[in-house]
Amino acid sequence: MTTCGSSLNFTTDLKRTLQAPVTLNDGRKTRRVTTQEAALLRLAEKALKGDPRALEKLVSLSATLSTNNAESPSKTMAADDQAILDRYRQLILNETNSPFETDDDGEK
Repeated sequence: MTTCGSSLNFTTDLKRTLQAPVTLNDGRKTRRVTTQEAALLRLAEKALKGDPRALEKLVSLSATLSTNNAESPSKTMAADDQAILDRYRQLILNETNSPFETDDDGEK
């Protein structure tokens, strides 16, 4: 999706922009945060001042985050379960290929 040799795609530009540091003036002191954090702080500030669109967006982002966090443990658990099943499968295969296995007549 590049138009010239050094162009970056939109995803790369967005990531870079959101990670760019900015300086916030918070009353008496200043601090450096990412553009992403500054935008979220501004959204929260607007929501707390009664802006209904900002409040709706903040609640929506919060719900999305909660949903993503709720799904993460199950994905991790599934990976753990898969590892257990893989070990069990290998154990069974090793037993099947042992020199003591019987033939179809039940003889060794």
